[in-house]
Amino acid sequence: MPTYRDLGKSLHVTQELLRPSRTLPSTLTSLASSDRREFLTLSSRLAARLDELTAHLSEDEEVPIEEPFEELFAKLGYFRAALRQTDYAPFLKNEIRDLIQTTSRVLREPGRPSFRKEGWSFAESGAERVLGLSRESRERDTAPQAVPPKPRRPARYANAVLFEEEGDRWLDREKAIAPGRVFRLRLDIGELSRESQVDDPDAFPDHALPDEDVWIHVMVSSTHFAVGESGSVPGRSRVAHGRFLLPKDGGPARVPEGGRYLLFVLRAPDAPHPGARARVGYYFRGAIVQSQVLVGDVGDGPGGFRISTDFTVSENPSDLGAIRERPRVSLFANSDGTGAHQVSIRVPGSGDSPVGTGFELDEATVGGLVGDMRNLLRREDIAPTSRKRPRAKLIADLRALAPHGWKLWSAVPGQFLDAWEALDRDPEHAVLQVARSRVSSFTFPWTFIYEYSLDSEIPPEKLSICPIVDRWDGRSPLFQGSPRKCPEETSVPHENILCPFGFWGFRYSLEQITSTDKPVSEVKVSTPSQVVVAETRYGVDARMLTNHVKELETLLQAAFPGMELMEGKDKQTLRRLLGSDLPLVYFYCHGERVNSSDPNTYLGIGNREQITASDFIGWIRSWRKEGKRVWNNVRPLVFINACHSLEINPDTLVSYLDAFVGTARAAGVIGTEVKVSQNLAMEFAIAFFRYLTQDNWTVDRALRQVRLDFLRDGNLFGLLYTPYCWADLTLRRS
Repeated sequence: MPTYRDLGKSLHVTQELLRPSRTLPSTLTSLASSDRREFLTLSSRLAARLDELTAHLSEDEEVPIEEPFEELFAKLGYFRAALRQTDYAPFLKNEIRDLIQTTSRVLREPGRPSFRKEGWSFAESGAERVLGLSRESRERDTAPQAVPPKPRRPARYANAVLFEEEGDRWLDREKAIAPGRVFRLRLDIGELSRESQVDDPDAFPDHALPDEDVWIHVMVSSTHFAVGESGSVPGRSRVAHGRFLLPKDGGPARVPEGGRYLLFVLRAPDAPHPGARARVGYYFRGAIVQSQVLVGDVGDGPGGFRISTDFTVSENPSDLGAIRERPRVSLFANSDGTGAHQVSIRVPGSGDSPVGTGFELDEATVGGLVGDMRNLLRREDIAPTSRKRPRAKLIADLRALAPHGWKLWSAVPGQFLDAWEALDRDPEHAVLQVARSRVSSFTFPWTFIYEYSLDSEIPPEKLSICPIVDRWDGRSPLFQGSPRKCPEETSVPHENILCPFGFWGFRYSLEQITSTDKPVSEVKVSTPSQVVVAETRYGVDARMLTNHVKELETLLQAAFPGMELMEGKDKQTLRRLLGSDLPLVYFYCHGERVNSSDPNTYLGIGNREQITASDFIGWIRSWRKEGKRVWNNVRPLVFINACHSLEINPDTLVSYLDAFVGTARAAGVIGTEVKVSQNLAMEFAIAFFRYLTQDNWTVDRALRQVRLDFLRDGNLFGLLYTPYCWADLTLRRS
């Protein structure tokens, strides 16, 4: 019979096995939703029991293995077949009971270190026999730790239940909601509740919050249901707010009044409406960290409702403390499946009084506006080929792009003026955060939104020119410093005027995030380390490309001595190079389509070899089967210098953004809106990395500085580059 010391080590093996418990439900397709919730509840209790035991270990006291796990063992046989369908199949060849016993026996061999005194580790033989871990994983797990890891808190979940207007009766999930009906939405954050009506719930991403009690703000919004706070009668309001205090000890969240529950009141539309929607957003430091969507049929006939999680900023226990404190205007978009996007916007407001709204965007209308802007950017007379842009060309660019940018402003920012006034009040610190759900294809050229209002009756050629452009001689810099607003804005009314500082890319900070497994604010760069450059060998000036790669190598080695630049000049070489932890990945390649009607894009490298997003996802799957967890300890910033590389339209099956960030867990992606010229693409990349490699420079700051550098020469080129990452992402020497 093992001692507590031995059991402690084996428990951590099992805990590591069950740790990403939220990954499991989505793959347990053979089990009913209630059964999946039961399994998650059991896993959560097991994790809590593990922490309790390992906190009170005795060196010599013996303990029956079955004792802490009787309930889990009783249920495990039912779940075992489904568990073996998951990514953890190699770890589940035996019952978990057998796994614990085997691990305890292996780790009881003479010479094993004390768990309490020296921390637990996998012995090589134990790792081979029990988990079959790769060498990289063993080295990582057995590395000495100066500070023992914090005990893992039990998983907490955002539970949601719909109740009748009065009493404790739940709404029937299999019945339509009657037109005009008033009902209540009850929310809490804590142990997964058997009452919760959330399908396949994601664990709330709180495992590495700052070591203090934190406030989680909640916003309920809808374009279909009227929404109100508890005790109110929903009128025309589409938004309601509340907040939870989330304790650091892992216990259930509390509302300011001291109870566990937040209550909201909703009223269904008066007319039948299949698929009516409402959204619940959970925010930390102004950033959305989880989102749930209620979809219900309103009518007198058959129907029902579902509540599901469609966005979680963290798919495994993560460091939400990496989200830095900044005033954020948070915009969340998802598709309702009927040709419309549901948009929710939250603004911090003053004190503890946030404001927000929800509205719909017609997919065809918005897609047409975005398409018109991108078609303009592809025009030969607008697409620049040299850094210096004459004054006449700059004015022509403004006449073409600003009116379309104003239409973009009217389509989204114009729907909720409070949000954009918040940005305008504090442009140095405020950031626009854009998040999209897992199923949304919503994208927008945010940098090209034009802020200054333009009268539709005034033709572009009649609009006035800002003095900063009108007086420019075309030789000296257009302006000095790094302003976020036009230096002439206080002296000349900026209405019906063409001015480059009307474009958001020069004014505001932007971060675009997707559902991933960790918010990343730092990319660790060790010494030595490797950077991978993927290169095309066709349709480019080969000598210019060679010089460009050499210049990039010199720049990076100066910033990070010992860094090695590895070139991927063909598909197979690139696949091999990408299969390790990297701080930076740089694609200089073509982004192309098989034909003009194909919505999917691929990256063209080597001698006309294509890499699709699904190719890359396949590589990740193969690496995992080999026991390799790539881009794990170091999560790279991926820079794609290619045309059409990040266009995500409703018909696109997968995108490189989802592949790199969503599946491979990259820290972020930077790409271009449309095709760019070779020499300017190279110049922009070098300038960006030169800034980014300086101490404490963020991606947002570096991008904006390069945009301004180009603008000083009369060039709007920098607006073409779009970041998909946290604004505060930096490189950190490790």
